[in-house]
Amino acid sequence: MIDATLFREAEKIEGWMGFEDLTFLAQQAQKHEHILEVGSWLGRSTRALADNTKGVVYAVDTWAGSDEPFQKEFLAGKSKDWLFEEFKRNKGANVLPVRMTSLEAAVALAELRFDMIFLDASHDYDNVKKDILAWKPLLVEGGLLCGHDRYPTAKAVDELLTGVKYVDGGIIWYTEI
Repeated sequence: MIDATLFREAEKIEGWMGFEDLTFLAQQAQKHEHILEVGSWLGRSTRALADNTKGVVYAVDTWAGSDEPFQKEFLAGKSKDWLFEEFKRNKGANVLPVRMTSLEAAVALAELRFDMIFLDASHDYDNVKKDILAWKPLLVEGGLLCGHDRYPTAKAVDELLTGVKYVDGGIIWYTEI
């Protein structure tokens, strides 16, 4: 059964994360204190993580949108900082925004270690592969590596990771490293 109280505030934020996936993120956040999210958009998943951890969530994104048609349409007529400003309103108190590309942030944060990393930036094969390779070394032993959109990312995930599981009824993949 889904416990929507875990993500009541997250549910108010526009985004693509469904109930099963928000539940998974909230439950996992309760077990982790050093969380990194790559790809935050307006903060729906970020808020589910932040509201359920005793620690800190690093949120990595450019907040510039992508070339995907639905994003271009959504952001048409809005200022270049609109998305970031909306994210900041939505994020929660224990979130540290890191406004740069995924690969730039992996270099900038290379001295840190995380016990949970959630990848939800670009969903094409090349970028997912680069994200896994860039962020996996920053995961502590036994840490949780997970990502969103299992179908477009499956090839890269299957090539680079073992023991991958999927959220029942959702589209998040996950494995412990």
